[in-house]
Amino acid sequence: MAERLWIVRDGTTIADVERDDGRLELRFRPEVVARSNGAALLSVSLPVRAAPYAEAELLPFLAGLLPEGLVRERLARRFRLSVSDVFGFLRAIGRDCAGALSIVEEGTDLEAERNAGIEWLSDEQLAQRVAELGTRPLADEPAAGIRISLAGVQDKMALVVDGDRIGLPRGTTPSTHILKPASVERRGGRGDKLAYPSLVANEAFCTVLAAQANLRAPSVEIRRVGGEPALLIARYDRAVTGAEVTRIHQEDLCQALGIAPDLKYEADGGPGLGACLGILRRWSVDVLTDQQEMMDRVAFNYVIGNADAHAKNTSLLHGREGIRLAPAYDLLSTLVYDHLPPGMAVAINGMYDGNALRAVHWKKEFSRLGLNESLYGNRFAALAERVTRAIPGARERLQRWGAGNGVLDGIVSRIAERARLLHDLRS
Repeated sequence: MAERLWIVRDGTTIADVERDDGRLELRFRPEVVARSNGAALLSVSLPVRAAPYAEAELLPFLAGLLPEGLVRERLARRFRLSVSDVFGFLRAIGRDCAGALSIVEEGTDLEAERNAGIEWLSDEQLAQRVAELGTRPLADEPAAGIRISLAGVQDKMALVVDGDRIGLPRGTTPSTHILKPASVERRGGRGDKLAYPSLVANEAFCTVLAAQANLRAPSVEIRRVGGEPALLIARYDRAVTGAEVTRIHQEDLCQALGIAPDLKYEADGGPGLGACLGILRRWSVDVLTDQQEMMDRVAFNYVIGNADAHAKNTSLLHGREGIRLAPAYDLLSTLVYDHLPPGMAVAINGMYDGNALRAVHWKKEFSRLGLNESLYGNRFAALAERVTRAIPGARERLQRWGAGNGVLDGIVSRIAERARLLHDLRS
């Protein structure tokens, strides 16, 4: 017997996902096709059309809405699903996804879901939910109407923040923030050393540094939850006006290119810079600005030593004025963790080892991408200078949050080394 899910955007069901005999198919509603044929309501890789989309076409987008890695495995155990059961996961936790979408079972009372409300948490209850993330990933609790999906491999939870109040959204109530607690992962799985010490301070510092270097990045702050630091991130795919929260659609570049999440790294067969810029050139309503900012982020991720800037960590934002590059996110220095490989997520002039890059490699990459070598060489040098000047202010912010610690020294040291190389690009 066929099973069906509704895909809801802005309170309206726009498409149905059907599973029949194990195969998936997506079909836009006829009234949506009549008024929006060709529009990217879900993804630029799945424009509205009358013909249905087969599983191979739609799976990269749907799978891209879900968590990955250990979080996915824990959810599979919790809900007794196969880790590959995308339909089952979306049915269980698809009420609040990235972007403007809610995914619900056929026959769901949409009005009741919209009015399901918020489970407000005391400080102690929030700390308890964070402590339980290992067994209750994403803080999902379907019996209480909490069905949230967040992509990525890190433990996190989506929250509603209203002044001093923090809560979990029920039904299709949109969240406003993401909370990332300190990593408890150990070296070798059961070692006595943390695999990623000071991860909260690392991401907070790099995100603040990006904003102070004039890159668009979400607002963040460090809060203490149960005595431990946690990173609270304002969602850029939500607009808050008074008590009203509106979803803004977004998709990552793997989804936009129709590429499965497990191919997010170029070395694994995923998209390189050329493909990512190609999406901007085709879809952005301000190609020049977005192209320049995309390349500025490449320089920033290089200079901070972020080897995890893959295609799922860059997104398109579908705003009222059209499609634009979304703000930067998941910014951190991976190089300060010496057990992680130094290879970059995308190649520069065919090279993945950021430590081996020289000015000539960057210039050849600019040429390969069809970019003016002098213009982008100067942009990269200017970006390196802005980052260097922003370091004291970013460190001061972290100190106010009580997070000025040794990991920042390691990041700043790497910035100094790599900024010198980018300065050599100035013509």
